[in-house]
Formats: sequence, C-alpha cells, structure tokens
Amino acid sequence: MVRDWDADLLVIPGDFDYLDDPPAFLHQNIDILGKHFPILAAPGNHDILKWFHPEDGYRSLLLKQAKRSGLWRHCSGDYGINSFCLIHNIIIVSSGVGTLGTGHAQYIDDTLTRYMQTDHSR
Repeated sequence: MVRDWDADLLVIPGDFDYLDDPPAFLHQNIDILGKHFPILAAPGNHDILKWFHPEDGYRSLLLKQAKRSGLWRHCSGDYGINSFCLIHNIIIVSSGVGTLGTGHAQYIDDTLTRYMQTDHSR
C-alpha cells in the first residue's frame, strides 16, 4: 500500500517482526520501497531484544536508512526513543514509551512547547 499509494514516508509504531531479524525486516521494506525510502519507527515490545544491537539492530539499521533517505536532516533526538521530526509542517514525535527509554512525557511536552514558542514564519 505504501508504494501503491505513492506515500512519502513510512511510519511504523513498533512490532516490526516476530523473528528478531532486523536485517531481514529492513531488506523486506527496501526491496519493495527502494533503498532511499524514508522510514521512521519506534520500538514495540517485540523489538526490544534487537533494538540496540550496535551493527545490525533495529535502531542502527533504521537510523542508517533515515540518514540515507535524507529524512534524518529533518529530525533530532534519540531515534525511535525520544525523537522529533518536522516534515512539510507535520510534527512527528517518536517515543519508546512502554518499551524503551525514560522521560517520554517530559520529552514530548518540552519538544512541543519549544516548537510552539518558535517563530515559524520564516
């Protein structure tokens, strides 16, 4: 559907697969959407085991994909855990609430408050 509807971005709210196989998960998406398609994701409870693996964990591979696609230049923070993206005047806040990380409510509040206090007329 993402390809057929000509979407600009894929947002995945966790539970990528049930095999704990980050490379297979990412390649499945790349094979369909292309090597430079932007993907933004947050970890679900089934992704915790392989989220932080340094070379081929979900976070590492998805962050590389976000950088390769150019998406990450519109974002800041800790990918998937506490991150903020502003894309075409749409705010996307990713959170690991309930799975990984801490301070999610405060991060979201602080981030949106900062955004609302910034002059966006430029």
